[in-house]
Amino acid sequence: MVTSVSQRATYRTSPKRNAESILTGTRRHVTRPRDLEAAVPHDILRYQPSPSEIERLIRAAGEHPLGEDFLIHGHLGAVAIIFKCHAFTVTAARNELTARRGLRKES
Repeated sequence: MVTSVSQRATYRTSPKRNAESILTGTRRHVTRPRDLEAAVPHDILRYQPSPSEIERLIRAAGEHPLGEDFLIHGHLGAVAIIFKCHAFTVTAARNELTARRGLRKES
């Protein structure tokens, strides 16, 4: 019988206990959908920014103090937040700008 807090913590995190529970199948499993695509709407996975969205972002970056270089080289999340757009729009705008400038893409 577990009586103290430290014993309870040891009992819960003990590698031996975890191994036993995995082998015997007594560990609780989180229920999750059998098919991930059934759980996530397809429209979210196939978001495509329109050419006008891409052009608007490029114009906004040109007028912003950080400029188009920030759009191309800045952290994806930071760029999306600053310009209030979807990350896919940022990626598409980066591809468009690098194509216009004739630069190679950075990975």
